Amino acid sequence: RRHHLAQVNQVLLFFPLLIMTSRFAQLFARSATRRPAPRGYAYYGRLLAAGALSAPAAFAWCEGRLPGDDGLWHSATAKTRVRQSKETALEVVREVERWQEFIPWCGKSEVVAPGPNGERRFAVEFGIRVGPIFAGDRVIYELEERGNVVHLRSVNAPDLTYADHLEYTVTATEHPEDTEVHVLLKCHARRMAYLQVWKTLQGPLVQGAVACFHSRLAALEDTSVNVIA
Repeated sequence: RRHHLAQVNQVLLFFPLLIMTSRFAQLFARSATRRPAPRGYAYYGRLLAAGALSAPAAFAWCEGRLPGDDGLWHSATAKTRVRQSKETALEVVREVERWQEFIPWCGKSEVVAPGPNGERRFAVEFGIRVGPIFAGDRVIYELEERGNVVHLRSVNAPDLTYADHLEYTVTATEHPEDTEVHVLLKCHARRMAYLQVWKTLQGPLVQGAVACFHSRLAALEDTSVNVIA
């Protein structure tokens, strides 16, 4: 009985998260000339609008199933191009502790104790908190960097609610005029319902994340110009 109650609670807690992500999806689609976002989201509304306007039209998002999986594995890729260098692009990714500054649905991100071999680890809260109730997950990511590739892998599977494996691989390839950024996501959902919800929301969420990424790069560029000036 307790097991079934826990399952019901997980589902009920997931609904506020869906409502919030839908709300952010609406913000992504709004024009900068529309009525400003409600108090508390004004900063993020401006940030996302600027990012959406600065993001190039060439944006691709593909998904697929991993071979031989149990139906709960999911893989997806996203590509975008930026005018900044690959080092600047990867800096935004590797500074996980600062994600909370520019990703609206990231409630908290911080450095935690390193891994057994000194690996860099970060705790990231994704979701929404209403008083003592948190609908989302607190993921511990371990970061590994090799050349132009940054790899993030969850290491606290037993503590996760909606997936027991999350993995991101970000590759930045510099070209003469711009940099191509490629993101590969691999995850394993705990339940098919969670996977279906993610597939429904991933389009707007990924577009919003790309907008945040471009906005952050633009902000870093403006900061460096001001410092030089």
